[in-house]
Amino acid sequence: MSNPCVAVTQIKIDPNDCDFGAPLSLNITFDALRPLQNVQWRFSYARDIVGAPDDVVELHRVDPADYAGAAHVACSAQLVGDAANCGVVRCALHEGGGAELHRL
Repeated sequence: MSNPCVAVTQIKIDPNDCDFGAPLSLNITFDALRPLQNVQWRFSYARDIVGAPDDVVELHRVDPADYAGAAHVACSAQLVGDAANCGVVRCALHEGGGAELHRL
């Protein structure tokens, strides 16, 4: 991941104040710094980043897409977690073969 491929310009999560189990809408706006082909945003929830960092629940995968350099694009997903612990939502961009290109 030493070769940057995107520059994130905005992250928006709605609603901001809600119950833990409530659905969330996550929007990411980014600039593609080079042409990206057949890439996919994947959203997951690491339920306990201290005690069990490998306990990750996949939440959503955006359909694979191509992005032109310096284009602004927004990705949205309804995210629902299932454990109120020391967790974190992960957002990662993957190439068609599955390799991770960028992580938020």
